[in-house]
Amino acid sequence: MKTFLFLLLLSTFSYATYQQVYIGTIDKHYSDKISKEQLRLILSDIENQLESQLGYNVFDYSMGGKPINIVYVKPSYKKRRIQSKQAKSEKLTTQITALNNSLDIHQTKLKIKKIKLKQEYKTLNNAISLLNTKIMNINKRKATSQDEHDKLKKAIAKEQNSIKKKTTSLKQQQSKLNKEISRFKRKIDKYNTLIARYYRVNREIESLSKNFIEVKGITKSNTNTQYTSSIKNGKKTTTKKITTTMQRIEIYDFEDLQTLKVVLAHELGHLVGVGHINVKGALMHPLMQEEQKKQLSLTYDDIQVFDEALNK
Repeated sequence: MKTFLFLLLLSTFSYATYQQVYIGTIDKHYSDKISKEQLRLILSDIENQLESQLGYNVFDYSMGGKPINIVYVKPSYKKRRIQSKQAKSEKLTTQITALNNSLDIHQTKLKIKKIKLKQEYKTLNNAISLLNTKIMNINKRKATSQDEHDKLKKAIAKEQNSIKKKTTSLKQQQSKLNKEISRFKRKIDKYNTLIARYYRVNREIESLSKNFIEVKGITKSNTNTQYTSSIKNGKKTTTKKITTTMQRIEIYDFEDLQTLKVVLAHELGHLVGVGHINVKGALMHPLMQEEQKKQLSLTYDDIQVFDEALNK
């Protein structure tokens, strides 16, 4: 299944500086996924990780700092379609697993029944063969008394009746077994149908996810423009000064706490003035990198841009 591309946006800023942050609001939509205590621990982990690799601190926790808010944003239509397909894929996976286990058990039972029925047919055929031999031997004998003849006839009839009953019983067992085999084949057909549906749904997810970029977080800023007029040599000159002030970090979505940690570390980089770098595996890459999802860590290029931005 193809992984989404997570875009981490940065508002334009004009300077880099050490920052102080604090935990602002967490939307109730995420109340079962993250608490303020957990978020505080994640911030502490990020702070320690950055400081250990950079050799200096880039932010501290302070209630007078910039807020970090976790905000719920309604998913886009395309995202909702992907989520719907993913839910269907998970449901199909559960059904396939359950049916596969059922097929294994059913197949084992059928195998045992087939072996048992085969042995019983073999026993029956041996009994028929012995009876036929007995009848042939009786027919070869010289004439016997009527009394002895009647006894033999009665014994033969009894054995024939027993064989007939056993044959009827085995035919019934064979009929039941055939029905079970038919049910087993229908299960296999259902299993194959589910497998085909599963692959179709996942192809749809892959198609929808292709080039799908989802914004996970953003660092917001305020831009203030000031115009200063002066007269020099009889001419009026106007100077334009643009000042950008970082205001807050907003996190919009995360699958798990590790993803949240990576998104937050990336946005904290922006908060202190570090821009994007197009280096595979880097924390400050515009798209979330799989390496970072496995283990948050600054690459050599990340360290370089942090040092340059903060004049270290």
